[in-house]
Formats: sequence, C-alpha cells, structure tokens
Amino acid sequence: MTSDVETNTIYNSLLINSSDITQKTSSCSEEILRIYQRAMAAAINGIVIVDASQSNLPVIYCNPAFEKTTGYTASEVIGKNCRLLQGKDTDLNAIAQIRQAIKEGRECCVVLKNYRKDGQHFWNELTISPVHDAQGKLTHFIGIQNDITERKEIEDSLQKAYEELEKRVDERTVTLKQMNEKLQVEITERQKVEAALRESEARFRAIFERAAIGIALVDMEGKPVVSNPALQKILGYSNEELREMTFSEFTYPDDVDQNQELYQKMITGDLDHYQMEKRYYRKDRQIVWANLTVSLVRDVQGKPLFAVSMVKNISDRKQAETALQLSQERLNFLLSSNPVVIYSCKASGDYGATFMSENVRSLFGYEPEEFVNDSSFWANHIHPEDTPRVFADLVHLFEHNYHNHEYRFLHKNGKYIWVYDQTKLIRDSQGNPLEILGYWADISDLKETEDKLKSSLKEKEVLLKEIHHRVKNNLQVISSLLKLQSGYINDPPTLALFGDSQNRVKAMALIHEKLYQSSDLARIPVSEYIYQLADNLVNSYALKANHIKLNISVDKIFLDVDTAIPCGLIINELLSNSLKYAFPNNKSGEIDIEFKLVEPEKLFLKISDNGIGLPANFQLEEAESLGLQLVSNLTEQLAGNLTVNSNCGTSFTIIFKPAFLRYISNSEKVR
Repeated sequence: MTSDVETNTIYNSLLINSSDITQKTSSCSEEILRIYQRAMAAAINGIVIVDASQSNLPVIYCNPAFEKTTGYTASEVIGKNCRLLQGKDTDLNAIAQIRQAIKEGRECCVVLKNYRKDGQHFWNELTISPVHDAQGKLTHFIGIQNDITERKEIEDSLQKAYEELEKRVDERTVTLKQMNEKLQVEITERQKVEAALRESEARFRAIFERAAIGIALVDMEGKPVVSNPALQKILGYSNEELREMTFSEFTYPDDVDQNQELYQKMITGDLDHYQMEKRYYRKDRQIVWANLTVSLVRDVQGKPLFAVSMVKNISDRKQAETALQLSQERLNFLLSSNPVVIYSCKASGDYGATFMSENVRSLFGYEPEEFVNDSSFWANHIHPEDTPRVFADLVHLFEHNYHNHEYRFLHKNGKYIWVYDQTKLIRDSQGNPLEILGYWADISDLKETEDKLKSSLKEKEVLLKEIHHRVKNNLQVISSLLKLQSGYINDPPTLALFGDSQNRVKAMALIHEKLYQSSDLARIPVSEYIYQLADNLVNSYALKANHIKLNISVDKIFLDVDTAIPCGLIINELLSNSLKYAFPNNKSGEIDIEFKLVEPEKLFLKISDNGIGLPANFQLEEAESLGLQLVSNLTEQLAGNLTVNSNCGTSFTIIFKPAFLRYISNSEKVR
C-alpha cells in the first residue's frame, strides 16, 4: 500500500501545469488532476516514473499495477533503480536497448524477463518514454509495463489489483479531500500548491501525449473525450474529430457486436476490464488491426465515470501472421502435389522418419503416419539385397553433408520399386547432426529403360566390333595382295610405290584393329596407335633404320576414327620419307615425333629429323611426290595449318582443332 507521505509526494510531483489561474481555475485543475490520478491508478499496465536528473534514475512514482505485478511496494522501489526487477537470465540485449534509449533520451519498447519480489519470474512488455519540461529539458522517464505471462495469471493478478484499486481510490479520495480542505484554510500555501499543480499537470500531459500506444478517456456514451497523438496517428483523426464520434463509428462492422458485448459486461460489473483484438477503419478507410485494452473508472459509490482505452497497432503482426498462413498453405499444396516425396528423419539410430509429405500414399501406398509412428518402418522395407549398401553409404552423408543413392523399396502392393533418394544433413551451430532432409522419386520406369538401353547398346557394340574386325581383315587382305603382287615386280620405283601403298593400308588397318580391341568404340588411344605404327614402319625399313634413333613424345589423347585415320596417314607418309631419304649412305641420325595439346581444344603434330633436309628451292605446293600431296590434302581435311622447315634437317608441323578430343594427362616419353 502507498503511505500518506508517499501520496503527498505523488500528488506534488503530478500536479497539472497551467498558466496563472484564479482560485476557480485552481479548483478545476484539481478536479482534472484527480481524474488523471484515478486514471493512472486504474490502469492495468504498470506505470513507473523515474527522475532523469539523477545518475541512478531513482523511482519517484509507481502505480498500483506496478506494485501488484512486481510484488514491491512503492516505499520499496521509490528512490531505487528499476534494475532490482532483473535476474541473471534477463535478456542483455533488451537491457542494452533500454540503456541506449535512456542515454539518447528517446522512446523504447522491449520485452524482457523480470522477477517479482518473491522470486517468481514474469514476462514484461516495457515501454519507456522521455518527459521534458516547458524548456525542453529532459526531467523524467515514464515506463509502462504489460505483464504478458499466461492469461490466467494475468486475470488472477488483475482481480487482486481491482480490489486494491478500490481501496486506494477511496484512500486517495479522502487524502485529496483533506488536502483540499487544507488548501482552503492555508491560504498562504496556495501559491505553492498551485505551482505544484501546474507542474503535475504538465508532467501528466507530457506522459499522456508522449505515450507510445494510443490512449483515450472515453465517456459513457462511447465518445473519446480525450485522445493522445499516438491514437490519432493510428486512426488518422484529429482529437476534435474523435470527440464528435463514438468508437462504434470507426470500428470494423464485424467487430462491433463483440466489443459492445464486452463493454456492457464491464459496465454491469461482470468484467473489471477486457482485452480483444479488433479492426478499426482509419479516416482514409484503410483497415488497421489493434490490441484494445479497456478498464473502467468508477466513483466511490461505484458509479461508472469513464473508461480508459489503450490501443496498440498490431497490423504488422497480423500481416505477418497472414503471410505465414499463406506460406504454410502454399507449402502444403506444393508438398502434396509434388511428384517427389519430401521427408525428414533422425540423424542417428534407425533414422526414423519425423515428417512425411502426404503424397507418399501415391508413391508407396502407405500412410504418412506409418513412417512417423514406426521408427524402423523405412529400414524394414528396403530390399534385403540393398540394405547393407544403403546403410554403409550413409557415411558419405556425414562426411559431405549431401548424398544420393538408389535402392529398391517395398510397395504396399507387395512389389519392389526403384527409388532415387537425395539427402541433406542439417547441423546445429556447433556442427552436430540435427536432422536429415530428403526426397524420394520413383525411378522404376527409368531403371527399366536403362536396362533396355544397356542391352541394346551391348548388341550395337558387338555389331560395331564385328564391322571393325571385318574392315581390318579386308584391309589386311588388300595389304597381302599388294605384297603378293610386289613379288612379281622387278622395277624398283614401282616396287617402292607398292611398298608405300602397303604401309598406308596397314596404317588404316591398324586404326580398325585398335577400335576392335578397345572397350570404347568411339575413341582411339593415339599414343598406343603411334607407337605401333612407328614400330611397323621401322620394321618395314629394317635395313635402313638400324642406324636411326626414333624419339616419340605423345600425350595421352583419344581421337575419333575420322580424325585418327588422317593423322595416321600423315605420320605414315612423313616418317616413311624420313626413313627413306633423310639419312643417305647409312648416315646416323634421329627422327622425332611429337603429338600433344598446345591450346585448349588444339593439337600439335610434328615429325622432324636432323637429316640432309629438303632441296633449297623446295615448295610444298609444287611437290610432285604423291606422299607429300597426300599430306597436304589430309591437312586440309583436318582444317589444319601445315608448316615446313628445312633449316636443320626437315620438320613438318601441323596444328589443328579436332572434332572430338579427350585429353587424359601430361605427355609420356617413349624411347
């Protein structure tokens, strides 16, 4: 309970400001003061006023609702700092916001955990506002607290507050009456009382007008006779416009009946206050959502005098709730209409499902609850042959946070279907596994198609190998016929032509032999081909090549057959020329073959020797040799660039871009 001394202190600190007034005006101000004081005492929100001129911000006033909420009496908190309500687990961020607002002298609204005197905690929605004097100097801060703990606890505490309020109203009414009598007797003190009254009026008006929530004093006809700027901003009407209206006029039609019903129950005494969420029409006809708290002020005989309405704009919250509801409905629609099944499960143990989208019925025939209620349901329905692999592969999920695999799952109809399972591991801030998210897709048709394609591809591979084998055999037959025919030729130039033709046929036959032997029928390993081609040519010129050193440097490159055949014929012609003409009279020397990647998607082919070189007046375009003409034509076929150099021996360089290229690794050197 607030003592008489405290009441006097509160009275002196809450006197109403006004200009010099007559005795009659003083009497009116006192009446307004009593109304305002009863309004503050009747408020269900805790109100506390602190002195901003002192560094420790001592409390100079607190209303009964504050005492009731915290358990502290006015005598226990007046002169002290409000931090006595804090505990070890009070939100430090909220405290920091309050301190910063006090430092900057501005309004602030936070929600924090406070403790009552008996040690019980309560959640406090606290709004603080600065109060300035007529010169704009910061003098006080007013704090309005709203206990937002469980609604039942609020109702119990408000019931006690109502009884306490009645008693305090009576006490304060008697006190004010006594003080009024003293003022009439003690004329000499009237000037001090009037000054204090003006100061109190200014302070209360500043509190009323600067409150962060809308406040109105409403007469018994439902008209807001006084409204603060916050309420005017919420509704878009001026104070004068509101005075001529009733709340029903700007209340959304669907909310009028409930509001009036609750208001009548409060008038009849069935309710001491009420709170509801309702909609208002602003002046511009926009709808605004608000949290309305209404309490009734009665005189000492219990007759209703006026209602105190507190209106808090919650439109942003309502919009967020609507957006959340729409988002949830969209999500539910997407989950149910998606062809894949979305799920979540535990990140340990048997990986039991924690969520399953509704469309699992169409995929597996089971109800979502069957997965969620039975933690072993998923594991027990995997095909026995796939189960060890599926659980063993989950180690990749915990290593990389993502994993996908395919396995067979038992449908409710008794048949196994193939599913694609894509998973993602969710971790907490410390990196510990929390949950697994994933989706299933039916790939049974895909698997069936894949098996058919594999079977068809195998048949085509066998057929293509047979074709390459027959082409190679036919080319070998041609080579054998050329060799057989050359046995009847005695003319050396003609015999040489037959030998060159035979080598060309062998070069092409070797391509088909490599394709027949390769597991990849579309690509030829160039390095192996060049080595064997060079060996064949060296063997065919065995009598001339024993004094020649052959150096081969070839990257691991794979080419298609349309590119490999021209390359093989070019190498065949140029290597044959070097073996035949570069080193006459058994002169020793070296021949180099280079084949490598020089630019992205471009190849470099070079055949060079350190032999006698080409004639001084040699022009490739004028060459009559069939072999060089063939080299020139094949280079054009490759869309390449051919360069001939005869400074130190002879070198032929070709740079071209193949239609197909696969580069495996760096070059490997061979003999």
